[in-house]
Amino acid sequence: MLHSRLTSYARAHDMDRWKTDGRIAARGFTHPWDSVVADGNGEDFFLDLLEEHLTPESDVLDVGCGHGDLTLAVAPRARSVVGIERHYDLLELAGELLQESGLTNVTFTEAELAGPDEDHPGGPLPLPDDSVDLVVDRRGPALKRYLDDLRRVARPGTVIIGMHPAGTAPPPPWADRVPALRHRFISPGHDAIARWVTDPLARHGITGYRLWWIDVPEYLYSARALYDRLADDTVPPWEAVEVEVTAAFDDNQTEGAVALRHIRLVWTVELP
Repeated sequence: MLHSRLTSYARAHDMDRWKTDGRIAARGFTHPWDSVVADGNGEDFFLDLLEEHLTPESDVLDVGCGHGDLTLAVAPRARSVVGIERHYDLLELAGELLQESGLTNVTFTEAELAGPDEDHPGGPLPLPDDSVDLVVDRRGPALKRYLDDLRRVARPGTVIIGMHPAGTAPPPPWADRVPALRHRFISPGHDAIARWVTDPLARHGITGYRLWWIDVPEYLYSARALYDRLADDTVPPWEAVEVEVTAAFDDNQTEGAVALRHIRLVWTVELP
C-alpha cells in the first residue's frame, strides 16, 4: 500500500508547495495532512487535459484562481492569463508570487461571481468581449456562476476544463468507530454533482461536453492525518476525539496507512 514518492500527487506538485513556502501555508491553499493519492487521480488527470489544450496562442481565464500557483504555471506556455478570485487576501499573495516570477503576461483581478438564482450580486467577468479561448476552473466556482457572461467573453470554440471535489462517500467499514466524524463521509450523489455542470449547459443548449469520474484511494499515515483530512467546523477539536480516532486508525491500518476515497469530477466543455 505504501508509496515511495514524497509528494501527495505524481504531477500536481503545486498542491504541496505550501510545505516549502511559509506564505502559502499561512495565507494560501493548503491541505495540512500527510497523505499520498494513488496514481490516476483527478488532480493529475486535470493537468493532463490542460496540457492537451494549452498552446502558445492561448488566452486563458483562470476562474477561482486562489493564490495563483496554477495561473503562474500556465503563463509561460500561453499568450496571456487572467486569474480572477473573490478573496482579496489570496490575490495579495498571488501578486507577490507574480512579482517574483518575472512574468509579464499575467493579470490578477478581484471578482465576485453569482448565478441567476443566487441571493448575492456577482459579475460580470472583468474581461472584454471575445478575449479568451481557454478557461480553467480547478476547484473553482460552479459553472452557473459565470457561464452566462462567459458567452460574451469567450471566442467560438473556447474550451473549459474543470474539476470539482466530490467527497469521500460511501464511508469505510470502520466509520462507526469515529462517530464524531462519520457525517463527513456523506457527500452529494454523483448525479447532483454532475448537474453542477450539465444544468447550466442545458439552459444554453450546449451539448459539447465530457465528464470523467475519478475515484482512487488516498492513503493517510497517522491518526492525526486522518482527523485533519476530515475535520471542519462541524467536528469536535482533536483533543476531544483523539482516543477514538487513534483506536480506529490503529485497528484498520494496513502497512501503516488507512485509505479513504478520493473522488473528483473532471469535465470539459467546448462552447459553440
